[in-house]
Amino acid sequence: MYWTISPAEGIIYKNSTSVENTGMAQIKPDNEVLEMAISREIAARNFFLALADRLDNPELCKMLKELADEELVHRERLELELIKNGIVVGTAKKDNNFQSSDYVISSEEIINLDLKDLLEICIQKEDASFRFYQEMLLHSLDTSTKETLLAIIEDEIKHKLRFETEYQKLLKKH
Repeated sequence: MYWTISPAEGIIYKNSTSVENTGMAQIKPDNEVLEMAISREIAARNFFLALADRLDNPELCKMLKELADEELVHRERLELELIKNGIVVGTAKKDNNFQSSDYVISSEEIINLDLKDLLEICIQKEDASFRFYQEMLLHSLDTSTKETLLAIIEDEIKHKLRFETEYQKLLKKH
């Protein structure tokens, strides 16, 4: 079984027949699923850290840093699954030297958004992560990988609920 993913769209297509002509890469379960998920966790962590660096709300900054730490735990779980599958996880993927300016979020974009808009973006990102992991779960064959993905799905739901709670608090203030 094969899938294709469009990097530009971030959409996974099942059983595409013309991969070569679409500019999409072909992926196979389970290692490729895990590698895609690791990349997503790195991006999510960097997003939360970059956002926390640019906000003046201490409570929300703390929450974003906590979520960034949880994304790191997700990454470690996914890397462990790769190791179980005999894949050596390279140190090149480590983001120990992360600088928030390295992430693609312009200060101008964040400055121009109010807290309500930022929370809406975070809610949408967590919802997209939830859907991504649901899709990956359908394509996973290994029981251990499925269990890891289910645990991450649960965490992504919790993340979304945290942002929704903050959003509701904000709406009550206005």
